[in-house]
Amino acid sequence: MERKRGHVSMPLGKNHPACNGLGHGLDSKQSKQSDTANNNNNNNNNNNNNNLSTKTTTTTTTTSTTTTTSTTTTTTTTTTSTITTPPPQPPPPPPKQQKQQQQQQQQNKQQQRQQQQQPHQQPQHKTTTTTTTTTTQNKQ
Repeated sequence: MERKRGHVSMPLGKNHPACNGLGHGLDSKQSKQSDTANNNNNNNNNNNNNNLSTKTTTTTTTTSTTTTTSTTTTTTTTTTSTITTPPPQPPPPPPKQQKQQQQQQQQNKQQQRQQQQQPHQQPQHKTTTTTTTTTTQNKQ
């Protein structure tokens, strides 16, 4: 039988890009490690976004003008209200499995004490009011 010339067959191993369907020359173990690292990075980014505090600012401005024959009085009141809500507290990590039930009960009691010691953070309210009164004398 005659051999074909001009083509050298390459053994299909794990480093051959066409054999594993990944297209990067990675074997399946390397691919899983890469996927796990990417998922961990995405989870960390999501957790960082969830831990941000929320700030809401409302500004109200009221202006009133009173004019008499001799004076004009303008009163401007600006009220700025800012509410800052702290980020949510992450839940405590789950307790590790213990072999003895008694140790598990002691750990549950300790965990309940720790949860009672953590106060719930309330939103912080800050209100600033500025009033400016200007009186000018009318020309007669």
